[in-house]
Amino acid sequence: MSFNPKIDISVRTALSLIPNPGEAIGLIIGTAQYGPINQVLTFSDFTSVLDVFQEDRNDNTTITKAAEMFFANGGGVLKLLRIADTNALKSSLQVDGADSS
Repeated sequence: MSFNPKIDISVRTALSLIPNPGEAIGLIIGTAQYGPINQVLTFSDFTSVLDVFQEDRNDNTTITKAAEMFFANGGGVLKLLRIADTNALKSSLQVDGADSS
């Protein structure tokens, strides 16, 4: 008499690691070459972001790159706030006894 174990394998084909659109809401505060400054705008797809902020030609801006990653990873609604990047000194502190170096 021999015993043969029974093995059942079930595969879940509907498994998705990316959330459904509309479940993820994000906010990005960053810089861009084009688009309105200091206004919160709401988007539901990356194409709409490009319509307003256009493709950046500068490596130092953040909005379009971050928005592209957000929507590529299943984001549904994105709020964007463009701030100005003037490359100006934001703050300073004088320390007694410090030299210019």
